[in-house]
Amino acid sequence: MRRFSLAVALVCVAAAAIAAARSASADSSMGSASMSGLPKNHQYLIGDWSCDAHIAAMQGQPAMTTHGTMTIALGPTMTIHSHVAAKDYASDSYQGYNAKTKTHWLNSTDSQGASTVETSMDGMVFTGTTWQGGTSTPTRDTQTKISDTKIHDLTELKMNGKWTTLADVTCTK
Repeated sequence: MRRFSLAVALVCVAAAAIAAARSASADSSMGSASMSGLPKNHQYLIGDWSCDAHIAAMQGQPAMTTHGTMTIALGPTMTIHSHVAAKDYASDSYQGYNAKTKTHWLNSTDSQGASTVETSMDGMVFTGTTWQGGTSTPTRDTQTKISDTKIHDLTELKMNGKWTTLADVTCTK
């Protein structure tokens, strides 16, 4: 479970950075592009980030803090791509916005076999499912943009019918 916790936490680090743009309305969403192809309220995300993840004790494993780097770039078809790298770990994520359904979406996969799919109506609270090792776990990420150089993500898993904090992640640029 420790590997699962670390995998989910770092996948969600990418979610935090990508979704922290808080593009809650269609007017400021992925659908309204600037000259560079990326909405102005998302441009601060592009580049390299340093992330610290505080992972809760879970299923007999002690709490831990881990560090990773994240690179965010403009992806194809108005998506944002992120790559997270840490010791013995990597993940890639894409995030976009469906103007027809007014839904933000986020898909992530990692080097330990975890895949996460989440959606959001407001671009700040994403809910979905993480699959790993033949099991599925409800997942929720709440992202906050603190500044253009600092973002935060609180990742929770629904275990035994109750949302439990998995990771508290802060990334700085």
